[in-house]
Amino acid sequence: MTGSNAQTRTQQPSPARAGRADLRGEGRRSASEAPAGAADAWLWAILACAAALRLSGLTLAPPGINQDEALSAWNGWCLLNTGHAMSGEPWPIFYTRNIGDYPTTLFFYVLVPFLKFFGLSVLSARLPVALAGVAATALAWDLGRRLGGVTAGRWAGLAMAVAPWSVFLGHFGTGASLGPLQALLPLWLLVHSGLAPALGPGRSRYGWAWALAAGLAFGVGTYGFHSLKLQLPLTLAAALLVSPRSLRRALSEPSTRVSLVALLVGFLGPFLPLAYVTLSDTNSLRRWEMTRLWAPGAPWSIVLQLVTERWAIHFSPDFLFARGDRYSMLNPARMGALPWWMLPGLVTGIALMLWRVLSDAKARLLLLLLALYPVGDLVSANDGVHSLRSAAGLPALALVVGFGTHELLARLHDRRQLLRVATVALGLVAASECARFGVRFFRDAVRDRTTQIEYQAALLEAGRWLALRMGRDDAVFCTTTGMNEPFVILLVGLRYDAARWLAAEKELIPGPFDRYRRFGRFDFIYDDTAQARMQVMRDDGRPERVWFVVRPGEFSLTAPEARFRAPDGEEMLWVCARTL
Repeated sequence: MTGSNAQTRTQQPSPARAGRADLRGEGRRSASEAPAGAADAWLWAILACAAALRLSGLTLAPPGINQDEALSAWNGWCLLNTGHAMSGEPWPIFYTRNIGDYPTTLFFYVLVPFLKFFGLSVLSARLPVALAGVAATALAWDLGRRLGGVTAGRWAGLAMAVAPWSVFLGHFGTGASLGPLQALLPLWLLVHSGLAPALGPGRSRYGWAWALAAGLAFGVGTYGFHSLKLQLPLTLAAALLVSPRSLRRALSEPSTRVSLVALLVGFLGPFLPLAYVTLSDTNSLRRWEMTRLWAPGAPWSIVLQLVTERWAIHFSPDFLFARGDRYSMLNPARMGALPWWMLPGLVTGIALMLWRVLSDAKARLLLLLLALYPVGDLVSANDGVHSLRSAAGLPALALVVGFGTHELLARLHDRRQLLRVATVALGLVAASECARFGVRFFRDAVRDRTTQIEYQAALLEAGRWLALRMGRDDAVFCTTTGMNEPFVILLVGLRYDAARWLAAEKELIPGPFDRYRRFGRFDFIYDDTAQARMQVMRDDGRPERVWFVVRPGEFSLTAPEARFRAPDGEEMLWVCARTL
């Protein structure tokens, strides 16, 4: 990926050209940097790899569907069919009640066209994030080449395409998985506005329109996953302020001032209402209150200490290269967030950015983006890194890896044979680690008993089975043993009628996270309440068809109509039919 495209040293611009050069991007320029719209054959190969890793086994790896994915899909399904979220709120904008917390809603609307086309399914829940991962790969390539040259862009794109963390996000249908794309898209739009000199040349005659689009991408993006309320405004500030002298010089031009106004209007238009609601409505911060890092009233010294400690763990080798996210549900492959072949590039990139930080705006911007990468995960407690809250920072790691890997190999520019050997060796190691991840993610994790339970694969299959056999007025009693929010998994499996859901009588068990004890003719066995309901059905004198979804042998039931097994043959669930 290097060779003739290796970066060469650039001479300092003459005083006569210094202002113009500074406006269009400070620091070293790559002799191999392609024009802004130029195609790169390597890009198509990298995009093909990114698409293969995300679209292959999309509905099978992980198996089943996690409750967070199912809740997103169900909210989108209710919006599509009724215009109300699952809680009954009409077309919510800032947040909606979910299962006790109050999630943001942008992803629910993103899901609507996919649900319309594919129906309520695992495919429709995950396809948007898979496509977003491919798009993020392309943007990482383009921004990488603007910051470090063509080959830096190739390595950045490859890092984004194959990193285990990135691939998993492309298989996990929640709003957090859009984070990498939502972090990259506004920066990419900002390039063409002429307002981000550190991102290199990119001005066009319609700079104001690009600036407006970038502002909207920054502003609307804050309606995504909670962490983006911090991540995106800080990223915008970093991109604009990393080179104050260049920005002042750019603002001396009337057309550029118009672009700046367009950028701020685009950003503040959607962001200010969200900021007002966030600060004035306690429900908007309910999720953070449930996970807050410091106790109310804690002194600033303690807050700073806790935030600093959380920031540091995001750069630990344990998370980045060894174990990754410790929550197995968010790391089915049980691997580090990045493969080991990226370590030399990451270390080299950080070292060179620190070396050039005073003289090179691009180095300063990369360093700021890297420092901001964990910001979405700095205010909430967790056992180690929470890879969903910090997902929007992943592109910063990919860009630094691309920059550092290119610079490392560029040191061999004058020793062509050694350069070829080093490039081929690195490529082989990358391919080997990618294959190892593929085996663990697409084969081992699918068969893993813990993953089968966490993604409730058997319950999803039971719901699909029941959808073909149960009558409209049949009753269902479902176990809750070893299950998290089983009601929503059944709703997805059944492709339940959203209007019936909203009209149904419901009974909740209140708590930090609401649990549905009952909706309509469905009961979930948390306590003796379900037994009392069965007794009422026995005593009413009318024979009723009842289905039981239970663990094997649970509640003394026998003779199941269907058995649902894990890949190793273990029976996970039974469906039994009775007449009461």
